Amino acid sequence: MFNVKKFENNLSSNQWNSTLSTYDLTKAYSSFNNEFFGIFNQSFQLEKQSIKPKIHKSWLTKELKKSISKKHKLYKDYLTNPSPLNFNMYSKYRNKLNHMLRKSKRNHYQQKLNTSKNDMKKTWAIINEVINKPSSKINSQSIFYNNDSSIEDPIEIAEEFNTYFVNIGPALAAKIPLTPLYSNSTRPPSSQSMFHFSTVDEKEIWDIVSSLKSTSAGIDDLKMKLVKQCLPTIVKPLRHIFNCSLQSGVVPDQLKWAKVIPIIKNGDPSLFSNYRPISLLPCFSKILEKIVYNRLIAHLKDNNLLYDYQFGFRAKHSTSMALVQLVNRISTALDNKELTIGVFIDLSKAFDTVDPNILLTKLQAHGVSGTELNWFKSYLFNRKQYVVWNGANSTYSHLQCGVPQGSILGPLLFLIYINDLHLISDEALFILYADDTNIFITDKDEHKLIDRMNSVLERLDN
Repeated sequence: MFNVKKFENNLSSNQWNSTLSTYDLTKAYSSFNNEFFGIFNQSFQLEKQSIKPKIHKSWLTKELKKSISKKHKLYKDYLTNPSPLNFNMYSKYRNKLNHMLRKSKRNHYQQKLNTSKNDMKKTWAIINEVINKPSSKINSQSIFYNNDSSIEDPIEIAEEFNTYFVNIGPALAAKIPLTPLYSNSTRPPSSQSMFHFSTVDEKEIWDIVSSLKSTSAGIDDLKMKLVKQCLPTIVKPLRHIFNCSLQSGVVPDQLKWAKVIPIIKNGDPSLFSNYRPISLLPCFSKILEKIVYNRLIAHLKDNNLLYDYQFGFRAKHSTSMALVQLVNRISTALDNKELTIGVFIDLSKAFDTVDPNILLTKLQAHGVSGTELNWFKSYLFNRKQYVVWNGANSTYSHLQCGVPQGSILGPLLFLIYINDLHLISDEALFILYADDTNIFITDKDEHKLIDRMNSVLERLDN
């Protein structure tokens, strides 16, 4: 069990001088990260991860034993200096070693079975030796199929998952044709008021941390519950780091790296396409995102920039309110002896296909510029993720497009991305719930009604 009290005592004795003495964000966060997680690992005494075959270690060669020792050394280096680079070096070496161990063990038992194939008693003895091991449980999703080939190695499965998740958005976005009509046909709402970052104080950090739910840990293995407990000892350096981030327009790279867990949606569990990614971001990333979210949503509200009939991801808005608007529209049409036509649109992977450059342009139209725009650019680019499957980690992959999954800012940025959609037509009512797009038109003439809707749909497609 975590020795939380020891952790808090060790943190309280730290003065954070290296962090507080510099306004260089990279140096400040690196210093804080090294000191915080150095104390974290010392206090909780993480156990070494080792492979200890309990029976018949004859397949464990001298070379493999040396490799295991090297793995332990890499893990020790990670504990001493818990940087993403050291974790990545340890993780890649561990995964490669696990693959070699499984291969050596498989070859060992295959050879034993071959030499005893005419002796049923020995054959069954070998089989029992394997299946009676405590670790012989077979995961119900231990075999996957991709392009008619089967994959069983957890490391390869993790890599395939990562490749699949990372490429969903770009593959779909590549099929969307560019149109020259956008700039001439519609124009995003223009804000007369410019957006600026205000300074972060300790009370705001306290309020934000208190409001955040404790979810599974990200790449740093740190949970929000523990952050809440130790916040009195780290709120000062955190405030300094967050203010440095807002003032410099830079987001630390380590706060943009995600751990992804595949979760089955439905259908055949042996197909990668039947899983959805659960993206887990570092706790400190969520605090910084909430700080920026609070400022951005206040700017949008104060200047009345969000479309009135967008009901997704907004306080005091709901599907019930969206339904009320629909009922009112149809009721008014009936009173006027008019027909109503509605088109309900499901955008495929809408969040995954967001073009970050277009998003930055739309942020500018909403009053975001200068250092603040640079911050969002830093936030959106150079994002990476890796996938965890059955204890095996994939390598890191870069994300090319989309708003960050599992993030606090992502949903709000998506609302800004499609905030100008309704401007394509003054005659249609757009009722939106995030990416769920519903269009309604009324008219007394059925044929005119259909023609008018088709005209709107053509403009929407462009």
